[in-house]
Amino acid sequence: MSFAVAQEPLLFGPSLELSSSKTSYVPGDTALVYAAISNLNKSLAKVRLEYFIRNNTKTYIAPVSISEYLLKANESSKILLYKIKIDENFASDTYQVKARVSFNAEQPTEKSLDFIIKDTLKIMKVNIKTCKDADCRNVSKMFLQGEKVYLDYQSDVSGLQV
Repeated sequence: MSFAVAQEPLLFGPSLELSSSKTSYVPGDTALVYAAISNLNKSLAKVRLEYFIRNNTKTYIAPVSISEYLLKANESSKILLYKIKIDENFASDTYQVKARVSFNAEQPTEKSLDFIIKDTLKIMKVNIKTCKDADCRNVSKMFLQGEKVYLDYQSDVSGLQV
């Protein structure tokens, strides 16, 4: 005598929600990004979660992370995807987290979440000139020892105070 165990088909697709502790961040903040996944079915489900983060200018791109979980029937789990300490070296930009979850190799559900990093240091082009006079009419790169050196600059940023 043999018994066959039939796998119950998924009645509902996977549930995925993304959340962030804030919608915008400044230097000194810590960005926390979570995924909430749920198994809305009556049986155990194997969950595959894939996610990555990038900014709009594509200067910051994290590799895709993949993790798997077993969720019981009607079980939910909140997962910390990213904990990022924001410093002044981050580009001021919109960042997007993309995530995809699939249960038992079924059709994946995808979500995305945007947040902003602002008030960080900006790249500034500056051309510094060394001069022999205060008005910088006499630009020079060579000076005698003890001779006064005057500095001037040109920049595409207005209103600088040096």
